[in-house]
Amino acid sequence: KPTGKLNNPLNGLIRPYLWEKLGNLSIEVTRSGKLKQFLWGEPHIQESQSSPRKLSRDWNHIAYTFGKVDHKTVSSLYLNGKLYNEVFPNHTDSVDLRNVILGCINNKDGRYTNQFNAVLDELVLWKKTLTKKEIKNFYRSGLPTYDLNDITFAATSVAP
Repeated sequence: KPTGKLNNPLNGLIRPYLWEKLGNLSIEVTRSGKLKQFLWGEPHIQESQSSPRKLSRDWNHIAYTFGKVDHKTVSSLYLNGKLYNEVFPNHTDSVDLRNVILGCINNKDGRYTNQFNAVLDELVLWKKTLTKKEIKNFYRSGLPTYDLNDITFAATSVAP
């Protein structure tokens, strides 16, 4: 039974069903409790993600933004209201959120397995790139709650 605490984190928070094109995004939590982001076709991103901070064993607020800042494409992860890492894709100009999978990873055989050892409280998608200040404010104040009974989700691509 999920407890909401990360006991042995290796979680695929979000990833594409198939790694097949530019714009495929993956955000993972490593076994050491660190966040990693991956964009298909951008191998330099993996090497540029060093941060000493780890997720706490309690509640964590994770935010991701993708968009243009000063005419440069920026892909950023935030942890608990603070910038965690920021990378600059060379080829990707939008993130494709069609056919994404929440809470799984690929095992050694290439199959998807559910190793999401946490509780996902909220998922909010915005059609704009939030600023650092907006993310910090959302972390501090929390987001509004909605009644999900009447909401229908459609497979669409959200691009900046």
